[in-house]
Amino acid sequence: QLTLRLCLQWIAKGHDVTWVLQLLYRDFLDWNNWLWEYRRLQPFGLIGVGSDDCIAPGAVTRWCKPSWGMGGWQGARFESLDNSPMYDALPDYPLWNDTTNRMNLYDVGQSAAMAAECNALATIADMLHLPADAAMLRARESALGTEIQTRMWSDELHVFSNVLLNGSAYAR
Repeated sequence: QLTLRLCLQWIAKGHDVTWVLQLLYRDFLDWNNWLWEYRRLQPFGLIGVGSDDCIAPGAVTRWCKPSWGMGGWQGARFESLDNSPMYDALPDYPLWNDTTNRMNLYDVGQSAAMAAECNALATIADMLHLPADAAMLRARESALGTEIQTRMWSDELHVFSNVLLNGSAYAR
């Protein structure tokens, strides 16, 4: 997301960064597709955090270290806001799902970041004359935006809030 923002800032200042966008766009889109496929939680399709097991079991690579908690709750914390108390479990609600390796929580920050990323990528797709990609990304942004507005606003707290899978606001 940082690289996307920098590219868009350079464009706003009048710099021609088309070559950079052409070089990086497919990688950006691959990442967006991965997030869309593997971090959306049903039934609302909002983004949640999780941690997948290492791709090569037993392998210790630059990006896959057992000490990082890959495949577990700690790995999910690292995926989002390292060790935030926001992700501590409630006594009466199991926040971590060992079967799916996902938190039982729709994450407002991750959902909003994904919507913003879709918007930025759609702008880049337009610049690169990729109308099908731009339309798909705008549809994703719209779907997330609608669900964020519908599901994540807390009248009680007067903020957009993380939401438990049971539909209640998660006030941490």
